Amino acid sequence: MSSIGLACKGDAVRVATDDGQLGLILAPRSGKGMFAVQLIVAGQIVGDDEPCIIGSFIWQLRHLPTFALGRLPDAATSPEEAWAALLHERDDDEL
Repeated sequence: MSSIGLACKGDAVRVATDDGQLGLILAPRSGKGMFAVQLIVAGQIVGDDEPCIIGSFIWQLRHLPTFALGRLPDAATSPEEAWAALLHERDDDEL
């Protein structure tokens, strides 16, 4: 099992497992209460550098769709199929 480490680079804070497979990067941006938030998933940084309010980010995380095990195609080998599955799941959630 990996342990969790904390690192600071400039104003950004990075909290991640020691193996770098899972984590969070948080950096302040201009504007009161504005931050750039990125996730580290499978060693890859996910998300953009656009400013947001932390509460909005957390709300979006809590309301992401869930998938049954094996339902989502592998994005590395079938990006079009994975994207189509995500769009289909979103459509199902909106009904």
